[in-house]
Amino acid sequence: MEPLKQKRGFGKWVLVGITLLLLAANVASADIEVTTPTFLYPETTSLSLEVKENLEALSHFAAGDSLPLMFRFYDTLYEHKPGVLCVLTHKSTRFEGFSNDKGEVLFWVPRARNYSKVNCAAYSDEPIEPIVQVSGSLQASGGAEILELVLIWLGIKKLDVLTSEGLLVLKAGMIEVHYPGGHEEEARQLMTELKKGERVIDSLTHMRLKPLSIIMRDSFYVGVSVGGMCTSFEPDSARVYGTFPHEWVEGGIEECYGAYQDSTNRWIGDGIANYIAFEICKRFYPRSLLDRGGSFYKNPERVHDLRTWTTATIAKPLGGWNVSFKGYDLAPYFWAKVVDKSGDSLIIARFLAEFLETEDKSQQNAIAILSRLSGLDIDSELVISQKEFTENVDRYWPLFIIPSEIAHIHGKDSFLLGNALDTASSPAIKIKVDDFCIERYEVANQEFCDFLNAAGNQEEGGAYWFDDANNPEIDLVDGRYQVKPGYENYPVRYVTWYGASAYAKWADKRLPTEVEWEFASRNGSDLCYNPYPWGNEWNKKYCNWSDKGKRDGYKATAPVDAFSKGINHYDCFNMAGNVAEWVADWYAPYDPADTLNPKGPETGTLKVYRGGSYADGKEWMTTYSRRGANSSEASPYIGFRCAMDIPKAEPDK
Repeated sequence: MEPLKQKRGFGKWVLVGITLLLLAANVASADIEVTTPTFLYPETTSLSLEVKENLEALSHFAAGDSLPLMFRFYDTLYEHKPGVLCVLTHKSTRFEGFSNDKGEVLFWVPRARNYSKVNCAAYSDEPIEPIVQVSGSLQASGGAEILELVLIWLGIKKLDVLTSEGLLVLKAGMIEVHYPGGHEEEARQLMTELKKGERVIDSLTHMRLKPLSIIMRDSFYVGVSVGGMCTSFEPDSARVYGTFPHEWVEGGIEECYGAYQDSTNRWIGDGIANYIAFEICKRFYPRSLLDRGGSFYKNPERVHDLRTWTTATIAKPLGGWNVSFKGYDLAPYFWAKVVDKSGDSLIIARFLAEFLETEDKSQQNAIAILSRLSGLDIDSELVISQKEFTENVDRYWPLFIIPSEIAHIHGKDSFLLGNALDTASSPAIKIKVDDFCIERYEVANQEFCDFLNAAGNQEEGGAYWFDDANNPEIDLVDGRYQVKPGYENYPVRYVTWYGASAYAKWADKRLPTEVEWEFASRNGSDLCYNPYPWGNEWNKKYCNWSDKGKRDGYKATAPVDAFSKGINHYDCFNMAGNVAEWVADWYAPYDPADTLNPKGPETGTLKVYRGGSYADGKEWMTTYSRRGANSSEASPYIGFRCAMDIPKAEPDK
């Protein structure tokens, strides 16, 4: 067995998770001698290597002077095994204890510089299966959070520790949910959903698995958990259908099949695990697949070789720059096309069955086995261009890709809209916001010209959609609209609200609601953290505002992709400055009774515009500032960007 590897990726963006998982294997000899009657404990299992690796991981990530080490023992049918004697020695310190009714033994081991002197063994009256599990949960979106994650990864900042000690347990087959008293209903609901995933795993892989343990608590936990992976009483569906099955499958492939004896077999471990996670999500939570793959549009000719993707370590967390995080999308795509091209829905099951029996766990042998079983040139199939991926992946996961110019915004059950200290933005109200998509850039002149040439410049609301008489960047030549050279990528302006809405409808999109605009601009966070799209401090160089070009270099508008330092956490450009932006709502004070995806009043006299323009002072660059204008007004200071609903998909019943 290799040393403990931190193999789990930091993840999309915007979200990030690390899980450290070690499933201990039986070995035949003991590392220490314990005076105990052999007729009572004829079975001896050494755990020294597993203990050392887990203590090293805990020492790197966990806070505290003592580190929790939890063993969970099972019999050969994976039922909890009480009465197992576990003995651990570290230098002059000795721990011993018997497993309880849940098969658990918990030791708190003093922190040390190294654990080379640790010895551990378990003694039982029958063969046992021990599991030692350490998991971590992290979330990161903005720059400060990502910096914090890096500090944690480097071991500079330590995490709190949670254990499953003292919790009740609900067990069904290989799955167990640990929960505090009074929450059995939530535990049973989680178990029901996890069993759905287990059935998919079995139907596609027929693989061996070790027990899956989940710890439930009152809120999402950021830290290290010992004795299981952690979730809240209202778990995130992406974790239930994605993260947990992934870690369960990958742990089984590592421990039962020995795939990571060759560190270049990550396309097997992480690849099959994420293929299974995607298949489960496709059946039960398809919208989670919308997070995936948008970055592949940026460099379609780039080629990635999955044979170079290695298991991650603290020193090399990405597993190689050629593949890096894209492996979490490319590797499951590889397995999907192998299933497709081979015409064998059980090709993964047949591959795992043969790989289990072979002593040669090298990548070369794995490729040879899969090539023979599938009839494909697996060496070639493992080399994937971004163009191939984007053109074919929707055959397997139809909701898989959102284009890179569109941001997928995850909603929130509780978001504080507005600013109670600002008259125009009050009252501040708590609202619920569902997931949505919003464009990363303001609509540019060339895009709007294409629309005008297709639909014409029509009159609506007492004015034409576009004021072509005053716009200095777009000309009407022989009945067709043309952008003056050099201004193609500048934001369109002199557009009425009706014109903006008509363009959005023509493009199969819509204008964002005011709530969506503020939520995206503020990164879904509290106002104190994001009064500006980029963070909590004003920076005069981060946006195009009223300095008449003295500092930002632009006397009027700038290209829609200018001011990259001022982007928000979703990589949306110019949500402060450049041009203000029309939104869908009529202008009115916020309604405290309208809290579920508010869309404003049904009628009004003014339409809201947000974000400030190149002519405005810094007080209008905030994420909460709002104004209203006549919907027929075509202003040199107002443009727009579009939004989209999350495409609907019905999960499998």
